[in-house]
Amino acid sequence: MNMTCEFINQALYSGKFLDYDFQTNTYKNSLLRDAVFKLKSNIINLQKMEEVFDNKRRMEFIERFKHSPRTDAPILVDNFDLLLPISILNLQENIIKLSMGLLRAFNGKEDYLKKVELNPLSPLMNQSEEKGIECPSNDEIKSWSIN
Repeated sequence: MNMTCEFINQALYSGKFLDYDFQTNTYKNSLLRDAVFKLKSNIINLQKMEEVFDNKRRMEFIERFKHSPRTDAPILVDNFDLLLPISILNLQENIIKLSMGLLRAFNGKEDYLKKVELNPLSPLMNQSEEKGIECPSNDEIKSWSIN
């Protein structure tokens, strides 16, 4: 992957995307700066994932499943085998969404950035958020310990 953050770094360091807060007499992050920073983070994370899931590992992944039956029947796949490909896909989609949002914001449609919903870094992060929402009752916990 040949993405670079050189120009993103220049944009972040320039202060161009900071808003001045007259009440506190300080600069604060703008919606644009937050989006540019998220774009940079997603690019860096994608680069790291691409290093881990290199061509050798991709070919091993393909080899493992290339002889699977070509039907609509489910294929058993270990969740761990899908973690890196799904994480890479999520990051690529995030980069596209943020890039589109920034382009629209630069053309005066900043509201689009407020609506951009990013994917989690990995499916496991999404699951942990869902699990964090769960709040079992005392009765449920007692029934688990009995079984």
